[in-house]
Amino acid sequence: MADRSDGPDRVGQQIGHYRLLALLSTGRDASVYLAEHVHLATQVAVKLYQARLLHGDQEYFLQELRAVARLVHPHIMRILEFGVEGDIPFLVMPYAPGGTLRRRYPAGSALPLDTIISSVKQLAAALDYAHSQGVLHLNIKPEHMWLGRNDEILLSDFRITLFSHSSHSESIQGVVETASYMAPEQIQGYACPASDQYALGIVVYEWLCGSRPFSSTNYVEIARQQLYTPPPTLSGSVREFSPAVEQVVMRALAKDAAQRFLTTQAFAGALEQSFLNRGGGIGVTPAASDFFERSPSALSESGERNRSQQASRLLSRRSVILGTAGLVGAAAVVGGITWFLRPSPSTQSRLPTRPVPPGTTLHTYRGHVDSVYAVAWSPDGKHIASGSMVFTGAKHTALVWDAKSGRTILNYLGHNHAAYSGVSALAWSPDGKLIASACVDKTVQIWKAI
Repeated sequence: MADRSDGPDRVGQQIGHYRLLALLSTGRDASVYLAEHVHLATQVAVKLYQARLLHGDQEYFLQELRAVARLVHPHIMRILEFGVEGDIPFLVMPYAPGGTLRRRYPAGSALPLDTIISSVKQLAAALDYAHSQGVLHLNIKPEHMWLGRNDEILLSDFRITLFSHSSHSESIQGVVETASYMAPEQIQGYACPASDQYALGIVVYEWLCGSRPFSSTNYVEIARQQLYTPPPTLSGSVREFSPAVEQVVMRALAKDAAQRFLTTQAFAGALEQSFLNRGGGIGVTPAASDFFERSPSALSESGERNRSQQASRLLSRRSVILGTAGLVGAAAVVGGITWFLRPSPSTQSRLPTRPVPPGTTLHTYRGHVDSVYAVAWSPDGKHIASGSMVFTGAKHTALVWDAKSGRTILNYLGHNHAAYSGVSALAWSPDGKLIASACVDKTVQIWKAI
């Protein structure tokens, strides 16, 4: 969390059953207070979001937090309680007296490699566990890594979509700082588990040489660098690094997610092996060579298969409705739709002539301005409807696509009437002429499809 407050100091006030005792940390979207339960006298940390929830937003906020609250891991900050006090959303966490890693290691600090490895192993274990539960972090940076009572690292601040897209949640400077750790595919709108690995790779790079690989005061420039600019070599810094260490870090920072390590713990393991082998020249130990000695095509194929499986598990967090025209799997992502396995018969003419393995991504259609929450095939298999969450004034809340060409044939604005609204579920009528769509404001609308 940053060192600037955009909200009032609430020390002395009571939120729920907790009295706020002291301000621990403040950021551009929330502040964290040391608090005490008014009856039990136990100390906790209470996080107060600065954004105010409007009518219809509360259930969506709670739905997102439930997914994170179910995570139980030694290196993930537990959510003990969450709720809304008036229009102020808050959550209660264990008190971490050691503060954040950003406080322990201020910007510009270069850390010993063994210290970095110890931290990365804890963080990687937490991230792979979260991924196995269908949850992405998407907000990795030292400000969100806390030190517990036994100096263990506790990962916090999993990204809440409602606030990450809110104009009230982050300043321009905050957005730029966050983007400094974002993977290329996350910037483009289709994050995956490897996006968290990339962000952790940025943190490792920063800890190694004291600065992030990409920096700017302009979001567009940061995004351009993340997408297209190779990170500067570590060998060009003031410290000396073995080629094996640099090789590991650069693999985690690959622009193509499929070229990174298959899991975040594989990244941590390779980094540790490169450290253990630091005295043996530029070679890689046998254990570490398992991460490297694969052809690019083999790595890409296995990586895509792994990511497709993980993306399928992430569907449990989203409200996705599938029609009956033969779609086997779909992933709801930010700004588009990616089909897995096989499409409906109407799209067969677009398929490659050679067989493709299960889990292969066949098509990606883009056009939404926010997260896609619902996908449905028309009964005849010729069209696809998709719904997303948007802000008032956005171009659309639902799209109807031509399944064969991917062309958008209808933008629907019917649910675009609240501060944060949009389509969370879709269903075609049996004759394919109408679509029923549901919104987080507890309404259902029926509209002409074609």
